[in-house]
Amino acid sequence: MLVRTPSNYPSESLLGYVLRVSEANGYETPWHVLSHANINQGEMATAGFPIGKLAAVLNRTPGELDGISYYGTDEMGRREFKLLGHSLGKGLNYSPLRLKHPAICPHCVAEKGHIDAFFDLTLAVACPHHRCTLVNQCPACETPLSWFRPGLLTCKCGASLADAATEPAPTDLVALMAILWSLVHQQEVTETAPGFPVSQMLGMQLRSLLLKLPDLGRWSCPSANISPEDLAVAAAGVLADWPNGFHRFLSRVGHRSLGDKAPAAIGLRKQFDQLYNQLFRVHSCGAEFNWLRDEFVRFGLTEWGEAVVDNKLLRGNAANHRFVTKKELARQLGVSPVTLRKWHRDGLVDMKAIPTQRQVRYVADSLADGCKPPIPAEGVPALSSQKTKST
Repeated sequence: MLVRTPSNYPSESLLGYVLRVSEANGYETPWHVLSHANINQGEMATAGFPIGKLAAVLNRTPGELDGISYYGTDEMGRREFKLLGHSLGKGLNYSPLRLKHPAICPHCVAEKGHIDAFFDLTLAVACPHHRCTLVNQCPACETPLSWFRPGLLTCKCGASLADAATEPAPTDLVALMAILWSLVHQQEVTETAPGFPVSQMLGMQLRSLLLKLPDLGRWSCPSANISPEDLAVAAAGVLADWPNGFHRFLSRVGHRSLGDKAPAAIGLRKQFDQLYNQLFRVHSCGAEFNWLRDEFVRFGLTEWGEAVVDNKLLRGNAANHRFVTKKELARQLGVSPVTLRKWHRDGLVDMKAIPTQRQVRYVADSLADGCKPPIPAEGVPALSSQKTKST
């Protein structure tokens, strides 16, 4: 039994709690707490941290620490990882937790007296309350932070982490962090997040958001070895100014793809094949991103003039197609494809040629003036809208 056994806060980081217990007992490092609890040093910074052993030296039951544990059981009794009760899945290959290399907001720690579990997230790269970047190294010795230090705000070199400088975080990043904080703590967004799809994001599971935000960041900023900070900033840029920011992101992705090679087809789905599969066809959370998928389809219907939207993407919902195939434009104008081809050849109707991998296809903007029936010159009879025979 340890001499001092402070209770944990409901939203406290588990490893932060171990450090706080160590500090309360006057130890220079949590290793002494681990030794008392018969916990290997290697188990300290893992999601499988044995809370039962820790509870024993705190004179508490394991159930009293369940709320801040990194693992538990699902409804079927199977083991799964979690954070503050949110399921993180049965595997952590997508690295949702930052346990070996902690980062903190020193202002939050000074005000609250503990480290919030929010900062255990890899994507938690800024504080939404103090609108600042986090501290991940000592301001004096410049050593990366470790859980094995004397106190919450004390580096192992003895320097105060409270003296560490924090930089103002970008506005969009702060807004994204505010939404993520609210989802973790299951509360309304208390900080401003203008221009973000807040209700849609808060309606998702935490695991789904942690899976997909990095994907958005990588597609937006396709650089090798991009840091979590840069991923979060890039993802924030995609979702800010909703839905315009998302449309601009899709346009960049599309033009980047078209710049490399001819598209496989003029269908929107095929042109954005890799992005579509990664974002919307993952069984574990694809359905939760239907709001993002619907906006992707709307982008194809209203803005992306390099492709047409297949009716299968609409899932039975009626929609006006702005960008149409040559065949569909002929149907809308009430003429045969042969007549439309002649009008296009004579410069009377505008259509954009899209060289695909198999053939040249045409896409027309049905709302443009150049896609209206041509007006005949004075004294010249109008072109017949009746279907003509091919010669």
